[in-house]
Amino acid sequence: MKSFKIAYTAMFAALICLATWLLRLPIPGGVGIVHLGDFFIFAAAFFLGLRKAAMASAVGSSLANILMGLPIFAPATFIIKGAMPIIVCLIVRGNFTMPKMVVAFATASAFMVVGYFWYVWLIFGWHYAVADFFFGLIQPAVCITLALIAIPLLKQNPYLMQVRAQVTDNK
Repeated sequence: MKSFKIAYTAMFAALICLATWLLRLPIPGGVGIVHLGDFFIFAAAFFLGLRKAAMASAVGSSLANILMGLPIFAPATFIIKGAMPIIVCLIVRGNFTMPKMVVAFATASAFMVVGYFWYVWLIFGWHYAVADFFFGLIQPAVCITLALIAIPLLKQNPYLMQVRAQVTDNK
C-alpha cells in the first residue's frame, strides 16, 4: 500500500509540473503566465490529503520553474505552492463541499498571490511586484473555476473515490 501512495504522490507531482510548464499562456505585458498547475494542486489536496499533496505541489511546481528557465522562483515556489494544499486541507477537513471549496481555494490562492507579491518585490522591486500582482489574479481565477467544476464531477466516480480513500492521509 505504501508504494501505491508514493506512486500517486509522484503522479500528482508530475501532473502539477507538466500542467505548469506545458499548459500555460503568457499574460500580455510579460508579467507572468496563466497555467493549469494550481488546478492540479487543488485536485492533489482532494485526492492525496495534506502531507502528500503538499510534497507533490512543492516538488512539481518548483521543478516546473526550473524547466521554464526560472530557477530564481523555485525556492519561493517550493514554499508557496507547498503551502497551498495545506491551507485547502485545513479548511475543508476532508469534506469537499462547495462552500468549503470556495473558501479553501480562494484562501490558498490569496496566500499564493500575496506570497509571490512579496517575493517579486524583494527580488525585482515594487514596480514589477505591483504589475505582477494585478495580472497574477487571473491565474487563480481560472484554476479555482476549473476545480469548482471538476471536483464535484470527480466525486461522482466510484472508482476515483475508492482510490481517494486508499491514498488520502485524511489531514
